[in-house]
Amino acid sequence: MMINSFLFLIAFIFSAFGADQNKLVKIKLTKEIIVYLPADFTPMTDDDLANKYFTYRKPTAMYTNPDRVVDFGLNITETRWRQEDLPLLKKFYKSGIAKMYTNVNFIQDTIQTINKREYVVFEFVSELKEEEANAAQRGSAVKQYSYMQYTVKDNRVHVFNFTCPSQIRAKWQQTAHDVMQTIKIADK
Repeated sequence: MMINSFLFLIAFIFSAFGADQNKLVKIKLTKEIIVYLPADFTPMTDDDLANKYFTYRKPTAMYTNPDRVVDFGLNITETRWRQEDLPLLKKFYKSGIAKMYTNVNFIQDTIQTINKREYVVFEFVSELKEEEANAAQRGSAVKQYSYMQYTVKDNRVHVFNFTCPSQIRAKWQQTAHDVMQTIKIADK
């Protein structure tokens, strides 16, 4: 009986630590945008960004987990798109995603209302075959799970993304869904 009580206590402690790891906390990305991210996510450093993402323009916000393998980001770009253009924007961005990768398996491809705002939502697993001559193993592939949301406010496209290696998708997919449902953009 004493052993069962001890085992129950240990199981309770481990489950409590696990639950805390998935706890979401409020983060203010900009003056108008908040999201709830896992408590252990931190802003990416400039070195993190340079090593992981090849972009000429720094994202509005980028966060990562302690292992530096799960990322959440926001990019905002000036555009001529309007909120009522979301169906056309959806087609445009889906085509762009498909062209970026060797293979894309879309899990979600829809327009959803989240916190009173419409978003284009793409959830997918992508594969990019490594064809560079200096690749460690020629013909190897990089697979990634992504959950992306697009919306337009004041002629600016807001792109939210949650990404991780596809081999840990099962661990992070529900968190990605939960995080994306918390995004709030204040109207002026």
